[in-house]
Amino acid sequence: MYKKVRMEEQKKVNVFAICNSRQKENKMLKNISKEKMAHVSGAKWKLEEYLTTQEFQDTLGEAPELDVLYMDVTKKHAIHTAEQFRGKNKEGVLMVIADETISPMEYIKPSVQASSLLLRPFEKEEAVKVVEETWEWYRERMVTPEECFCAEGIEEEIVVPYERVLYFECGNKTVYVNMEHQRIGFKGIFGELEKGLPSHFVRCHRSFIVNKEKIRDISYSKGEIYLKTKDIVPLSRSYKMAIRECGWKNERYYL
Repeated sequence: MYKKVRMEEQKKVNVFAICNSRQKENKMLKNISKEKMAHVSGAKWKLEEYLTTQEFQDTLGEAPELDVLYMDVTKKHAIHTAEQFRGKNKEGVLMVIADETISPMEYIKPSVQASSLLLRPFEKEEAVKVVEETWEWYRERMVTPEECFCAEGIEEEIVVPYERVLYFECGNKTVYVNMEHQRIGFKGIFGELEKGLPSHFVRCHRSFIVNKEKIRDISYSKGEIYLKTKDIVPLSRSYKMAIRECGWKNERYYL
């Protein structure tokens, strides 16, 4: 049910998107990028193209997390949309496409966190250089299979980096892996799941396993664990000792 897989066996679909109204540029960037994508070992890629900021924004809320995004930030509301992307995709790689009509102060800031920058007007040679830097940055951020949780999901195989997992939860004969902006369900036995997780995951309730690296504060008196994302996970009496043994010995309750 739960297994570590070799990189070539992973079925996770990586998503690469371009949000840019200039189709000629998009064609060039896609052709350059395809070669770079092919060198990302074990990855299966889905390419999405959006010609307007609004089109991209409309799908951003419901779309799965993006791995790589090229985005023209010179359009109206584009900076706000880039910030929305970054809010949902903390680990995503963002290549900003800009020109002299927009101040660098607009896109060089923490809420955008651009990974690379492509300035217009640009020739193919310059685009190749920036795209190579972008994909090298992506490869450096990739995790190994041993750092991922893998399971057969309800619709497809789940491959999630452990560092993104906040907590696991079970209910209605379904186990859920909870991340900051995503919740995925799969069939499984909670006890078996617990045995196969890394040491930084600890049982805190009959129906919850928490990633202790995500803990911000704990209230033993209230029986609640407060995560860095402001999520609250229950802590039952029978598991308080296990939490204390993980290093959270004293009451920490600062709201």
